[in-house]
Amino acid sequence: MPIENKELSTIKKPGHVEYISREEYQQRIKEIIKCRRDIVYFAENYYRVVHPAKGLHIIKLYDVQKEFLQFLTQHNKIICCSGRQQGKSTIYCIYALWLACFHQDKRIMMLAQAETTALELLDRIKTGYEYLPSFLKPACEEWNKKNVRFANRSTIQAFSSSSNGPRGQSMNVLILDEFSFLPKNIEDKLFASVYPVISQDPNGKIIIVSTPNGKNNLFYKIWSQAKSKDKTKNVDGW
Repeated sequence: MPIENKELSTIKKPGHVEYISREEYQQRIKEIIKCRRDIVYFAENYYRVVHPAKGLHIIKLYDVQKEFLQFLTQHNKIICCSGRQQGKSTIYCIYALWLACFHQDKRIMMLAQAETTALELLDRIKTGYEYLPSFLKPACEEWNKKNVRFANRSTIQAFSSSSNGPRGQSMNVLILDEFSFLPKNIEDKLFASVYPVISQDPNGKIIIVSTPNGKNNLFYKIWSQAKSKDKTKNVDGW
């Protein structure tokens, strides 16, 4: 059974101390292990979202969202083509928070076409973090507009795709939002600068998500490679 969160909307500070019973301690350890092993369990028991009609509530995933979440944990080069308002951005926000909370030294970067979109995505992750039970939260060492850094040395950053922020940085996970809508000169330059960082790391992960936007773009090219049954046309393993 999940543990009820009695301390909502808090940012855990370094040096946080709690005094609990041995029984409570053992229960928390079991719950941490469950959440780390099963991202769907973590999401459906602890990840809160804000809905226009329902307000703040723990998310209830559709089967296809559960499948997508598990897919994100199992593969390193992922491209997703989906219609608008299908909940795809919520899924990779859950993944980013889960990875940062339960794994050390993970550098996660999210890029969106507009800075306002990138910051809105990071705000969703911040909300998810704030409403976790204290025992699931890593302490937070940095909390600002574009960056969150935890005491386990994992970070989540958000930039616009046209900014210079991501260039030259090392990362473990790169998330590209609505990639098919980037101007061609930006998408080519961006991909050329960040893709080698991910591809050279055997455990590096790149997640490209977008609604379709014609065929004259890099997103369609990669999507076509991923769908091809001819492995010679998909040598990068999308």
